[in-house]
Amino acid sequence: MRGLRIFPVRPLSVRTLAGIWAAGILLTWALLVGGWYAAEVELSTISDRVITDVRSLGEAHRLESEILSAAREHLLWETTGEGSYRGSSLEHLRTAEHKAAALQTYVTSREEQELSAEILEKLRSMHDEWAALPEGMISKDIILEETRQTDSLLALVAQFRNINKAQLDHSLESTESVHRAVT
Repeated sequence: MRGLRIFPVRPLSVRTLAGIWAAGILLTWALLVGGWYAAEVELSTISDRVITDVRSLGEAHRLESEILSAAREHLLWETTGEGSYRGSSLEHLRTAEHKAAALQTYVTSREEQELSAEILEKLRSMHDEWAALPEGMISKDIILEETRQTDSLLALVAQFRNINKAQLDHSLESTESVHRAVT
């Protein structure tokens, strides 16, 4: 018995081998282009997230600076009684409110949405309370309460910043994993 052949195999011609070789090269090229395109799309998405998180961190930093400036000016007004400090503190609070509202454009999660809304609400409440304070010397208890409010507000901004920092770190890790997959 010369061997059992279930499927008879004919010898392949050079033309057929060249066609198979060309199809293999074309398929390999298509897979490489498809992989490149998928990696490019993923890196573009990650890049957009990084840009959003960096801008959000910058805006949160500027918001924190405005809150600290408002608190400083307000304490100066409370200790000296000079009206210019009061006006300056209220102006810093208004600017902080605008910056807190601007955080909405950088929100990418429900937790960030809730934090930014809470920050804005506390700023508006603080502005209303500070604007309603009577002229003259303020009691030590009111000053301590305002300091606690400011600290609470700054803690919320820090929490917002930490969320964005964690998102930024995650995006950078994702970039590294795409880099490892491509190379």
